[in-house]
Amino acid sequence: MTQARTMADFVSGTTTITGSPTFTGTVTGAGDWTETASIGTLDAASETITGLPSTITELYMVWDDVSTTVNSPSTFGVRLGTSGGIKTSGYKSAANQGYDGSDNFIHTPYTAHAIGDIGNWGAAALWSAQMYFWNINSNTWVYNAIVRNSDGASSFDYDVIQTWSGRVDLGGTLDRINVSVSAGTFDGGTIKVYYK
Repeated sequence: MTQARTMADFVSGTTTITGSPTFTGTVTGAGDWTETASIGTLDAASETITGLPSTITELYMVWDDVSTTVNSPSTFGVRLGTSGGIKTSGYKSAANQGYDGSDNFIHTPYTAHAIGDIGNWGAAALWSAQMYFWNINSNTWVYNAIVRNSDGASSFDYDVIQTWSGRVDLGGTLDRINVSVSAGTFDGGTIKVYYK
């Protein structure tokens, strides 16, 4: 940079930096992910994170070793919502699923959740996942996910991989994300949500 700048130069308005600036230390800013308040103990049939800022354009949910108390199809699902509540229909989702043993491949359309459970894997199944949601236009969100199921036991290790994609028009401003099961409860694992 050809001249020194003070903090006041960047506090308001728009500043354009030209040349080849050099930064030292830790650089933070608008591109950083912010973690929401964690869900805490997974022990209910439905868990909702609320209070997402109205200005966010990306949402990222991560699962690690998430389990449920009953066998699938307990239909775990991920849904988005607004101040009016959780959206329970109108998703245009599709999933592809493959698992070892018999090289099965399944394609399933889905309208009740953005991302959900396919199959009958048993209560011992442990789910890990990465799920991305993008605000593509006004109140329309597009999403994709990779979901893996494996309990690690030699007698029940299916190594299931699911890939999800889709879109939903929320009809309002996103301010919450929900995970739920239609039978039993969640009973273990970690779920975290980040936004920017």
